[in-house]
Order: sequence, then C-alpha cells, then structure tokens
Amino acid sequence: MLAFSGSLCAAVVSFALPFGDLQTPGVNRHPVGAKLAPTNLYGAPVVDSLGAPIEYGNAELHAQQQAWLAHGGTIPNAPLGGCETSVAEADWKHYAFGTGIGESNLAVSSVNGTPELVVTCGGYGFGGSNYWMILRRDAPSVGYVQQFVSPVYANNGVRWLEVANVDADASPEIVVLLGDGDVEVWDQALRSLQGGFATIASPTAMRVHDVDADGNLELVVATANALRVYGFGGALEWSAAVGGTDLAIGQMDTDPALELALTSGNVVDAGTHAVQWTWSAGFGSLLETGDIDDDGYDELIGTEFWGFSWAYDVDKQLPKWSLPIFNVGATCLVDIDADGTLELILGEAQWGGMVAHDTKTLAEEWTINNPEHGTTQVIVGDSDGDGALEVLWGAGHSSSGPDILFVGNWQTKQLEWQSVHLDGPFRGPASGNVVGDAKPEMVVVTDASDSGYGAGRILVFDADLKLLGISQGVAGNLGWSGTHEVILRDVDADPELEIVVATSTTYDGTVEIYDYAGGSSFTRIWQTPNPKPSGAFRDVDVLDLDGDADLEVVGCAGSYVYAYDYATGVKEWQSLAIVNGAVELEIGHTDDDPALEVLALGADGDLRVFDGETGGLEALLFGSYTCVEVTPLVVLADLVRLGDGNGNVVTFDYQAPSYQQVGSVHLLDEPIEQLTFGNADTIWTSAGGVLSLFYSPYSGALWSSCSVYGTPFGGRVVYGQNYVLTVGANGVVAFRRYK
Repeated sequence: MLAFSGSLCAAVVSFALPFGDLQTPGVNRHPVGAKLAPTNLYGAPVVDSLGAPIEYGNAELHAQQQAWLAHGGTIPNAPLGGCETSVAEADWKHYAFGTGIGESNLAVSSVNGTPELVVTCGGYGFGGSNYWMILRRDAPSVGYVQQFVSPVYANNGVRWLEVANVDADASPEIVVLLGDGDVEVWDQALRSLQGGFATIASPTAMRVHDVDADGNLELVVATANALRVYGFGGALEWSAAVGGTDLAIGQMDTDPALELALTSGNVVDAGTHAVQWTWSAGFGSLLETGDIDDDGYDELIGTEFWGFSWAYDVDKQLPKWSLPIFNVGATCLVDIDADGTLELILGEAQWGGMVAHDTKTLAEEWTINNPEHGTTQVIVGDSDGDGALEVLWGAGHSSSGPDILFVGNWQTKQLEWQSVHLDGPFRGPASGNVVGDAKPEMVVVTDASDSGYGAGRILVFDADLKLLGISQGVAGNLGWSGTHEVILRDVDADPELEIVVATSTTYDGTVEIYDYAGGSSFTRIWQTPNPKPSGAFRDVDVLDLDGDADLEVVGCAGSYVYAYDYATGVKEWQSLAIVNGAVELEIGHTDDDPALEVLALGADGDLRVFDGETGGLEALLFGSYTCVEVTPLVVLADLVRLGDGNGNVVTFDYQAPSYQQVGSVHLLDEPIEQLTFGNADTIWTSAGGVLSLFYSPYSGALWSSCSVYGTPFGGRVVYGQNYVLTVGANGVVAFRRYK
C-alpha cells in the first residue's frame, strides 16, 4: 500500500460576531484613518478598550451576519491576474504569507529525510488561500524559511491541499484542489508540476486515500450534494449522490470495505458505493476518524462549531460520547504522546488555544495558548526533524488583525516559532554590501505589517537569496501612512552601506537610517527631527547636495521637498508647495551649475527641478508624466528620462537656458508606472503588474513577465548573480538571467 504523508486533521474558518455599530463593508481588512481595534468579519471588535479578548455567542454571530449581509458585506479575494498556470515563471520567490494561513490545510512531510512544512496561504482580507509555499527549518536562524512558492491561483484559489505519495516513487506529491474543481499534482522534491485533471465544480472537501485497498491512492472529492472518487489518472471510479462540507475515511465497521463519512450524516460503504447509515442530525462540521476504544475499528468524531464534539460507533450506528465545547474552528485526532490513546485537539475559534482531550476519559490533558484570534487549521508533525512532534496551526483569519502560523511545543506548552505578517506592496529592491562581507545583499521593505496595524519591516537577503533577517516595524511600529522606499547609502564612511527608508510616524513623514549587523540586528542611527512633515515620505536620498563635503538627507513628503543636514538634523531648505504632493525624486547634475538638482515628480504629472543648494525652483516640465529617472553622463549634463501616461519614454537634455526634449520612444500602450535603465541600452518597465524588458531599437518587448505577481510589480530591477530581482504586491521575485 502507498504511504500517506501529512495530516488529515480538519478545519474550516469560523467567524466570531458583532458587537456595537457596523463598519462599512469594504474590500480589505486594513484600518483607515485612526487606528481601530481589530475586528471580526462583520466589523465587530475582538478586543475591548483594555485589550482584553471579546467572544460572542452563536445568536450574536447569526444576528451580525444578517446585518452585515444586509449592508452589502462580502468576503473579497485579491484582484489578481491569471497567466501563471503551471510551473512558476519566476525562478525564485519570497512572498508574504498573506491572510488565511492554513485555511486550505497544512501538511508536514519529508523529502530525502528532511522535513518540510507545506502551507496554504496568500489570502486577501477575509478571502481564502491563493497560493501555497514550502518551508524548512533553518537551524542558524532558528526559524522556518521559504523554499518554494507556488503560482498564484487567481480567481480559483486553493480549496484544499494534501501531501501523499501518489505514484510510489521516492518523493511525495503535493495534491492541490482548486476552487473550480481542477486538481494539480506537484513533485515535492523537484518543485515541479507533474500533471492534473478536472473533477467536479464547487468542491467542499478533499481526501487522498487508498479507498478500495488496491495499493493505489485515490482522490476523494465532496461537494454539497455529491461524493466522487477519482484515480490519479483522472478517471472517475465511482460516485454517490450524497455530500457535505467535510469528509473522513476509515475502517468503521466489521465488513472488509472502508467507510466514507460526510458531515451531512451519511456514511458510504467503499465496496458497495451505497449509503449504509444516515444520522439525520448530521455529524457536525469537522470530521475525524480513529480507534478511540481499542476495539480494532475506527470511530467517527464529528465536532460542531458550537455545542458539542460527538463520537459515533458507526458499526452500532449510535453515539458513543459527547464533549461540550464553546466555539471550535479546527480539530485534529492523533496519539501525540504515544501512550496508546488518541488525543482530540480542538483549535478554538475565537480566543483560547489548542486544547487536547483524552478520547477515552474526555479529560483535558493540556492547552497551548493561541495568541491570535481563531484557528484555521491544526495539525501535528515533526516539522523540524528533532524527533519530537510539534503542534502547528494558523490563526488570525477571523479578525482584521495579523494572520500568523504558529509552531508549538505541546510538552512545554510554549511557542517555538511564529511567522511574520508582512503587508505589501514590497518596496525596493536595493543592492549593496550592508554586512561587510564584500558581497552585495538585497534589501527590501514592506509597506506595512500585521494587516496594517504594524509598520513596514526591512528584509535582507544574501547574494544567494537566502533570508538573513527581518527587522521590527520601522518608525517605532507607528508607520500608519505606509513605508514607501528603501535605498542604501554610506553615511558614516565605514565599509558597509546603511539602509535608508522613507516612511511615516502615524500621519507624519519620517526618514530613518539603519545599521545592519546580521540576523535581526537593525540599529537606527538617524531619523527626521521634529517637527515632522505632514504626510509620509514617498522618496528619499542621502548625498552631498551642495558640494560642501557634508551629507544632506533629501525627501518628498506631503506637499514639499525637504533637505536636512545629516550631521545636525537641521532643515536646510523646504521647497515651494507641490499641488497634490510629490511622488518620486531623482538627484543629478542635470544643468550647468555646480550644485546638484533635485527633480520632484508631482502627482499632477508635472516635473519640478529644484536647486540642490538653495531649494529654489529652476524649471518646470509640464506633462502627464508617471515616473522619472536620471541617466548620468560623464562630461555633459545628466539626461532626464520620463515615462508618461501614454507608454512613452521621453528624454530631456539641458540646453541653456532650459530643458529641451531630445528624444521619445513608444514602449507600451498603457501608462508606464516605473522605469529602470539597465546596461547596454536596456530599459525595464513596470505597467499593470507586468515587468517588461526592452532593447534598442525598442520595437517591442524583448521579454515580459507573467501578470500574477500582483499590482504594482517590477518598479525597480537590480542585478544579482545570474538573476534579476524585483518586488511587487505579494513579495520578492527573481528571474534567472540565463535560461
């Protein structure tokens, strides 16, 4: 018989309920304006004014759901594209976990003796999973690091995922059921798509099991009113006209065939394909099977979201016991302590923890506290290869706060690790040596974290794209108005570059500069002095603007460009007001005077040119410009390159006494969002979530990326070791330079 790898523990999201006034239904979970307390799906707070947990009853939950729907409330999904449908076009990705971690299952399996954790994730707001990733424990960092990220399953989403050895080779497969009923089978070791087939529309549950005991695994799929069993060649083997929202498979009676139980209350015999027993009240919402009384046959455990967990003797067609519960979001049945008795682990649906019960005595054995709201899924496995079982669960999906993957030690009742909730879009990347090892690191920063309740966080990767560290939230974790740029500059004449971020403190602009010493050691060495500008800094640079051998920090925030003396923090100048504010800065010698020029692109599409020494306005180029770059020239004035709303790149040159257009090339039939000028006349463009490469004579794109990396995407490109790196809404993406 083929071996199964992973967990069959069941879970669905159970949302907690309303309290007080409704919030307006929206398209995301991020707070707007003043920081609000985290809420559940229906806009009700999940903590009180003192931060204490609030839990609601079933009646309150139902009432709030009806009010929410009456006000037009929905569960949104991310607005993503759809061209990356097989093997990921990107050669490497590091993505945010997003929301709904584990909502479509978690699994632990082993590849060549090394345990890996497979995680469904990538939701948006209260929507479901849009991708999955593979993690491995990394001993030096004492954490789990991403090894692979799947394609984004735009529109369909991931309905369920399991890991099993479906072809009897040495490597397990990852079986992914999509929301439209399509199935993909991936080789876990090779990280490659092996094949797939269509099943039935609107699936509600999936299991991988050798249902007919022929030595081959089958795929079992349920819908609300149908049960279907497929071979992994895609052929339908048999079906039954009963369904449910969850299913469980086991040897539940004395005949040779297995039984398949559904939440609708129907038990189907795998030999006859007929319903052999119906429990009219149904079996609850979450199903598990296992021999809990040592009679040699599996019992069925059905757990309601509210009320009770029930054990059933299917052979006797009677309940065996009932365990009163409050509100449960996920269950797992496993002998975690190897004492011969299965434990039922209940992941509580609001506040609480992972609670283990002895299935013979029903006594509570232990609890691991869950720091976040709700449980999407709970499984047990040796995820770090230390020979001991860990408890793993996803949480936070039932509130507007952070979504976290937790790894807990059931013996010590302590957390061993938890993921970081990062919110895109990601900014950067910037490339340079920040740790003093004579090799370039890749640095990015996120817009925010913790579903918008936390500030942006800095990520540093080495040249081989291994994650070295993640900072705490910048700006004292008060970046309510976002973090918009990261660059690397040498501000203290040591061998390492420093990390400069353009961000915010609540609603005011802040520029911060950090030293990085490896791991999670980020030390802030400079920040914008008070009083702070109104509005987040959108762009920043650090250089000697006026030729006095002292550095200035120059950035745009709100309606102005500001220049500060780095040594003293004193503001040297502030520009004229820019209507609707500036969105991008470039610095260069773009005219014939000795001072640098500061080029500020306004949200109105016009480019202002300010004198770097005085801040005085020197020129104004009117247009519908969308991005700006400066191309340095050795002898002549630097060229000003502007992308516009019609897909053109327009070049200006200073010809005293004014800037003159000296060239224009049409690249796209849509607005160019960002430009990166590479070597040998190459131009990278970002537009509509697609990164494109152009080369002279620019008659068409030489290469374009897929469109499912989120929007924005490809705003800046840096070169690594045989790859180019860029960022987008979901995370960091690398494309190999040579294929």
